[in-house]
Amino acid sequence: MKKKSMIIILVIFAVISTIVASLGMAKQKTQTVKYTMPVQKNGVRMTKETMKQPTYFLPVGKECDLSISAWGPEEFISDISISIGSADSAPIYTSSVANGTINTGKLKVDDKEIFITIEPEARTELDAVTDYSIEYKIELHSNNYQIMEILLIVWIAISMVVFAFLAIFIWNRNNEKEYDERQIRMRGVAAMNTLIVVIIMIVGLGAMSEVSEQFILSTFDCASIVAFVGFAVFAIVADMNDAYTGIKGKNLSFAIPSIILGAVAIMIFVSYLVFDGQRSFEIPALVEGICFLAIGIEMVIKSIRDKKEAAADEES
Repeated sequence: MKKKSMIIILVIFAVISTIVASLGMAKQKTQTVKYTMPVQKNGVRMTKETMKQPTYFLPVGKECDLSISAWGPEEFISDISISIGSADSAPIYTSSVANGTINTGKLKVDDKEIFITIEPEARTELDAVTDYSIEYKIELHSNNYQIMEILLIVWIAISMVVFAFLAIFIWNRNNEKEYDERQIRMRGVAAMNTLIVVIIMIVGLGAMSEVSEQFILSTFDCASIVAFVGFAVFAIVADMNDAYTGIKGKNLSFAIPSIILGAVAIMIFVSYLVFDGQRSFEIPALVEGICFLAIGIEMVIKSIRDKKEAAADEES
């Protein structure tokens, strides 16, 4: 018991640590650049070539937002242009500011370099003997989504390996200790039927996505649907052939949770249609609901039938 408690504590600690580390590394990051740009000195206007070059930021993730402030003579307004990838590429944002601050809102930068070009323009006549300059402050706010995505991918990969190890370990242990040769053989039949269904579904969904430009399912949707259907096929075929898929050989212990999960998934599907109005996850939710309901209903029917057969045998 102490070993099991220690393992549970370690698993909980690992999960919490990963979540905290992910959130900490994904928190908002701010970069600030300040500089003064001379516009006219000793009666000579600065040209585009003699002004400060575009401000450059390294890739910061998929999205960011900027606030740009300007303080200077009222005679000037500053034209702002933001480009990604190259200073010469088409701008993704343009605006103007004069003695104030503008906020760009969220900009999609696709984890590319960011170039900010600021060009001051005179709105009135300038005094030929006056020196003019403008102070600029650029603040870039970004969420390090890339680090978060990497952490999540690593966590999913580790979880898959752990789950696969546990599933294979429990499966082999059950086969050795809890099932007779006929049940093991029927489980093999169920596994082969599942393999055939899964292969056909993968090829079919792949072919549909290839030939149809209107195919709305994502890769995750397709993977979820194949997983649900494959699990349902195995559970139903194995249970129909008395190769129990329930807990400790009792299929009703698995039937009731299956019916509950199926009903919840169907309700989620209906709520998406009624309240969301978008595709979202409703198709995988519908498939999940149908699969779990089918498993639960089959197991209930099988359990009732087995009890009737057992009662009939006792009477005879």
